Amino acid sequence: MIAMLIGGVIASPIAAWVIRFLQPRTLGLAVAALLLGTNVRELSGWGDLGPERWALYALVALAVAGGAFLPRLTAGRVSRSEERLGVGRP
Repeated sequence: MIAMLIGGVIASPIAAWVIRFLQPRTLGLAVAALLLGTNVRELSGWGDLGPERWALYALVALAVAGGAFLPRLTAGRVSRSEERLGVGRP
């Protein structure tokens, strides 16, 4: 218990300094990847999944990669409602 307290006291100022340099989306994706990866590991251990757990790990990796690249894929697109309203036209 004391070790966790000391670790938190040391890690929190470092984390506060590091997040100044990270984009919010990047930080959110990193947190999501850690949470999903941890939960898949715990749930696959609880459900006695053997080799199938690697498929779950792959799905988590694909979900995080999709979340990372989706804004880049849709950045240049104009939605139909924006097209109708003339948004983005000079």
